[in-house]
Amino acid sequence: MEKYVCYEGKDRRGGCKRHCEGCESFAIDRRKKDRRHNSVSFRVRERREGFDRRQNHITRKGFYHFVFRRGSLHLRHNQIALLILLIVFNLLSIADYMFTLKALNAGFAEGNPIMDAMFTVGPAVAACFKIGLTMFVAAMVWLFRRYRAILEISILFILMYMLLIIYHIYGAIRFY
Repeated sequence: MEKYVCYEGKDRRGGCKRHCEGCESFAIDRRKKDRRHNSVSFRVRERREGFDRRQNHITRKGFYHFVFRRGSLHLRHNQIALLILLIVFNLLSIADYMFTLKALNAGFAEGNPIMDAMFTVGPAVAACFKIGLTMFVAAMVWLFRRYRAILEISILFILMYMLLIIYHIYGAIRFY
């Protein structure tokens, strides 16, 4: 049995100014049911950004802490450095496309199966796909730049692209 209460005119001594059954504010007691579970929420559960003020991770020594932790902290506070990083990421992607196109014209095979399918359609389609994908990734990094994990992944992508470009340069010197 549900309890009805009047939400209008109650004072501490009890009693309303009007008769409760005729009042618009006379309804089921909302305080008794749990309203937290009835609504649908689309919030992300994890709200921490990864930069814990209580722990000092910067004092640790090692490659991971020096490059990724310290680099992500620097990128978090310096938006110009992050913008330069994202521009370099896009330029390295374009350089990777150019080196890949040159290698394909020399008779080599594409190692990436997705880009191989794009190159079978045409080089212009592959260029649009590659440039569009790297711009999308750069935009996502810019939107979620306050999270440490995103900044660390962006540093990892830059390092991977740098190694890939070094590999392309080595292949161009050795085989062309």
